Amino acid sequence: MPKSLPPASIGSIELDSYAAKLDARAQVDIARTLGLAVLPCDVRSMLEGAIRNYRACAPAAKGTTRAAVIAAIDEAQRTGKRFAKALAQFTDARSAVDEESLETLNPSARECLAALERFKSNANAARERLRKYPRVNPLQEQLRHFCGWLRLIYCHATSNHGKNSNMHANMRKFALAVFAAMGLDHADFETHPERLDELLATDVQ
Repeated sequence: MPKSLPPASIGSIELDSYAAKLDARAQVDIARTLGLAVLPCDVRSMLEGAIRNYRACAPAAKGTTRAAVIAAIDEAQRTGKRFAKALAQFTDARSAVDEESLETLNPSARECLAALERFKSNANAARERLRKYPRVNPLQEQLRHFCGWLRLIYCHATSNHGKNSNMHANMRKFALAVFAAMGLDHADFETHPERLDELLATDVQ
């Protein structure tokens, strides 16, 4: 089962601003794909939580790419070089800095320079690690991760249904109903259902 790349790393989020409430029509449409007249409360709650998390992370995914992170590292290192050059004045007794200022600022200047060296080493390691990753579309990976959760929710909702030879087709209908409720463009998946099957097979555990 394919694994999704982790969603983009983002800071603290006010999830309430991405609140997701399935309206009555959406609940009926989704329930119908499960062979139910009413969408169970626990399934509705799981779906709304998954949708909320997807919407909260999606904005960050737009700008989080391997190239963007490497560019940020390079920019930080360029700035660090300039800062290190400025700090060096406070570690050199032959510089134009007066003796009292040198004595006062030398310890913290040395600490900063040591920290910059550690950052340089860690940044170089991070850059090499990132270069080994395949190029990916962050938004596609975000959707892949979301689909993995949809599969788990579907399996939970149908756990009492027994084995079903049409499980993949029914799971696609379930996912498409959720996409429709979210307003996500899903025409490509209707034309190429195998692409949706691949996303739904994502392991997110």
